[in-house]
Amino acid sequence: MKETPVLCWSFVLLMIPFFARAQYFNEKGHFDLEGENFYFQATSRHDAGDLEAAARLYSKAAATQPNHLKAWFNLGLVQYDLGHFQEAETALEKLLELTPDDTSAYELYGLILHQRGHFDRAIASYNLAMAGRPTDALYVNRALAYLETGRSKQALQDFDEALRLNPANFDACLGKGIALISLQQSLLAATWFDQALALQPNHPVALTNRAIAYFQAGEQEKAMEDFRSALSKNRHSSIFTARARCFLAAGNPDEAWHDVREARHLSQDSPELLELMGEIEWERGNHQAAIESFTNALKADPGCNSCYYKRSQIFVQNRRFYEAISDLYRVIEAEPFNREAKALLLKTYSQLDRENILSMATK
Repeated sequence: MKETPVLCWSFVLLMIPFFARAQYFNEKGHFDLEGENFYFQATSRHDAGDLEAAARLYSKAAATQPNHLKAWFNLGLVQYDLGHFQEAETALEKLLELTPDDTSAYELYGLILHQRGHFDRAIASYNLAMAGRPTDALYVNRALAYLETGRSKQALQDFDEALRLNPANFDACLGKGIALISLQQSLLAATWFDQALALQPNHPVALTNRAIAYFQAGEQEKAMEDFRSALSKNRHSSIFTARARCFLAAGNPDEAWHDVREARHLSQDSPELLELMGEIEWERGNHQAAIESFTNALKADPGCNSCYYKRSQIFVQNRRFYEAISDLYRVIEAEPFNREAKALLLKTYSQLDRENILSMATK
């Protein structure tokens, strides 16, 4: 059995929409005629929804006229919409070199950095964007970045500010509920998911998060009903994964395993899903299968310290002390103040010493 509790984490959509139109060429001054032609073609293809063609043409416009601010902005915007976040980041960095005071560019730059996993940099970019005219959407986006860095109280303040500006902001209601879940205010969180569902009835993300809130509040029947409703609207792997975590936390690893199998059928194995598989196999007593799942998760994400820690616990349980010590040193190297890892390391050395003494005594 595990030595750490299994937590049921909230289900958050990370693809944040950014509503902006292509910026049209209306600036004064000299521009290369060829660059202007590329730009007009790009905006035409952008408006027609041909994003790949628009990206190529914006790139040509920017290459021909390197100080064409709107070409760089639109290139970053279309690359963001395409999900090409590294290319979008490059375009926005070039734009911000040319115009470091463009607050609208900092908002888009923050969204791109969020998708790249650079959450602290995203927050810093949103802070610069706030120097302009803050909107409810900007507060929501900064709040989501705060959630990613574990700063739930700051996120809650931003969600409240977004709701002050626009009480009908669905994302702010949803996000406030998620922040409250992380602060262990499950029943209060459920009321905000109710408000989100009043704005967008039967929304699967709101239903899933309300299910998690109900589960954490001990209302498992309501939780399972919301999970069923969410899955009837959208059989998304993330919903199965969220329900699997709840089943596991409730001590039902077989039900959790069934949901994980469904999630794997619907999407590629992610490090998070592989880690969850390891947790479930561990709970089911299949230690070798759990070790293999954690190992596969580490191949996909070598920085998964929780995978190293959980795998080390199984190694200790199976008296594979040297492998456990190796994993624990990796955790402590990355997290020098991890008390749990340090305590387990001392315990492991103690068990290893005791085993070595017993082995010498029997010789």
